[in-house]
Amino acid sequence: MALTAIGLALTVIGPLLVSNRLSEPLYDVILGWDPSSVPANWQEVRRRYFALNWIRAVLTWAAFALFLAATWRRL
Repeated sequence: MALTAIGLALTVIGPLLVSNRLSEPLYDVILGWDPSSVPANWQEVRRRYFALNWIRAVLTWAAFALFLAATWRRL
Protein backbone atom coordinates (compact mmCIF):
# COMPACT_ATOMS: atom_id res chain seq x y z
CA MET A 1 0.00 0.00 0.00
CA ALA A 2 2.80 2.42 0.89
CA LEU A 3 4.68 1.69 -2.35
CA THR A 4 1.58 2.42 -4.38
CA ALA A 5 0.92 5.66 -2.50
CA ILE A 6 4.49 6.86 -2.99
CA GLY A 7 4.32 5.89 -6.67
CA LEU A 8 1.11 7.85 -7.05
CA ALA A 9 2.67 10.88 -5.37
CA LEU A 10 5.66 10.70 -7.72
CA THR A 11 3.31 10.42 -10.68
CA VAL A 12 1.45 13.53 -9.60
CA ILE A 13 4.62 15.48 -8.85
CA GLY A 14 6.61 14.36 -11.88
CA PRO A 15 4.57 14.25 -15.03
CA LEU A 16 1.66 16.37 -13.86
CA LEU A 17 3.05 19.20 -11.74
CA VAL A 18 6.48 19.54 -13.33
CA SER A 19 4.97 19.46 -16.81
CA ASN A 20 1.99 21.70 -16.24
CA ARG A 21 3.53 24.26 -13.91
CA LEU A 22 7.17 24.44 -15.01
CA SER A 23 8.08 22.69 -18.23
CA GLU A 24 5.20 23.59 -20.54
CA PRO A 25 5.16 27.33 -19.72
CA LEU A 26 8.91 27.44 -20.33
CA TYR A 27 8.43 25.59 -23.61
CA ASP A 28 5.82 28.17 -24.65
CA VAL A 29 8.41 30.89 -24.03
CA ILE A 30 10.94 29.03 -26.18
CA LEU A 31 8.39 28.59 -28.98
CA GLY A 32 7.71 32.33 -28.89
CA TRP A 33 11.30 33.21 -29.77
CA ASP A 34 12.10 34.53 -33.21
CA PRO A 35 14.64 32.06 -34.66
CA SER A 36 16.64 34.85 -36.27
CA SER A 37 17.08 36.72 -32.98
CA VAL A 38 17.06 34.48 -29.93
CA PRO A 39 17.65 36.11 -26.54
CA ALA A 40 21.13 36.30 -25.05
CA ASN A 41 20.29 33.80 -22.29
CA TRP A 42 18.84 31.14 -24.61
CA GLN A 43 21.33 28.49 -23.49
CA GLU A 44 20.37 28.97 -19.83
CA VAL A 45 16.66 28.67 -20.65
CA ARG A 46 17.27 25.57 -22.75
CA ARG A 47 19.39 24.01 -20.00
CA ARG A 48 16.61 24.66 -17.47
CA TYR A 49 14.04 23.11 -19.80
CA PHE A 50 16.11 19.94 -20.26
CA ALA A 51 16.81 19.74 -16.52
CA LEU A 52 13.06 19.78 -15.91
CA ASN A 53 12.66 16.99 -18.46
CA TRP A 54 15.22 14.89 -16.58
CA ILE A 55 13.43 15.52 -13.29
CA ARG A 56 10.17 14.44 -14.87
CA ALA A 57 11.77 11.33 -16.37
CA VAL A 58 13.41 10.26 -13.11
CA LEU A 59 10.20 10.72 -11.14
CA THR A 60 8.20 8.82 -13.77
CA TRP A 61 10.60 5.86 -13.80
CA ALA A 62 10.79 5.83 -10.02
CA ALA A 63 7.00 5.72 -9.83
CA PHE A 64 6.94 2.88 -12.35
CA ALA A 65 9.50 0.94 -10.32
CA LEU A 66 7.44 1.45 -7.16
CA PHE A 67 4.29 0.24 -8.90
CA LEU A 68 6.14 -2.86 -10.09
CA ALA A 69 7.53 -3.47 -6.60
CA ALA A 70 4.05 -3.12 -5.15
CA THR A 71 2.71 -5.63 -7.66
CA TRP A 72 5.47 -8.16 -6.96
CA ARG A 73 5.02 -7.71 -3.23
CA ARG A 74 1.36 -8.76 -3.50
CA LEU A 75 2.17 -11.92 -5.46
